[in-house]
Amino acid sequence: MHLKKNVFKSTIGTLFDIKTKTKDGLKSRMDLVNQNIRTKIQLTQSPQSGKVDIPGASYNLTKDEKRVVCQWLRSVKVPTGFS
Repeated sequence: MHLKKNVFKSTIGTLFDIKTKTKDGLKSRMDLVNQNIRTKIQLTQSPQSGKVDIPGASYNLTKDEKRVVCQWLRSVKVPTGFS
């Protein structure tokens, strides 16, 4: 049961872009810059403020998509003891 729970939490954390639940952070994005791969999601620096921006990945859900997934999860009906 714990393995299923961990896989679910990990997947939802990644899709919902929950900062404490995802492995996609500053260091992993810096690796993309160093390896010169996946230029669409590499770090960008704002010229005015100098802050580093981490663009969203293609697999991150939008606010509306997150709402739909949450509504679906809320409406799922399973037998007692299976969720």
